[in-house]
Amino acid sequence: MSLNWDMTKVVNTEELYEANGDLKPVSKAIVFYTMIVDMGEITEKSAREFATRVRMHHQALGSLLSNDYKVTLRDIERHIGIKTNVFPQKTTKQFASKLGAMIRDRVTREIEIEAQTPLTQMEESIRAQEDAGTVRGDDAATT
Repeated sequence: MSLNWDMTKVVNTEELYEANGDLKPVSKAIVFYTMIVDMGEITEKSAREFATRVRMHHQALGSLLSNDYKVTLRDIERHIGIKTNVFPQKTTKQFASKLGAMIRDRVTREIEIEAQTPLTQMEESIRAQEDAGTVRGDDAATT
């Protein structure tokens, strides 16, 4: 299913577009965030919840924008009136559960890659020393 959006109720919509007619990067990210945070529109009433969910996603999985840009409440308020075909809106609890599953999936993939990656020579050396009892942990008693 394609993501469709309507910005006719956003004030000064033309400011959200580049000269060539493409959405500016922050605006494009906000359109895609509607799908990620399960909120199909931004209203004055929902802007803070939308911002909270975007920031939760950013903290957990990073930004959709380059340079790790954090979409701000002001950015989101600038898009009040946007509507997309994302529905039904999920509750905060449902979104938190979805985000938890996304984090788990990402971590599971990272661990799978790590499990398939050969040890470096340094890691092999340290493990051998640990097995031989010649490496002491940071919490070992010193005199």
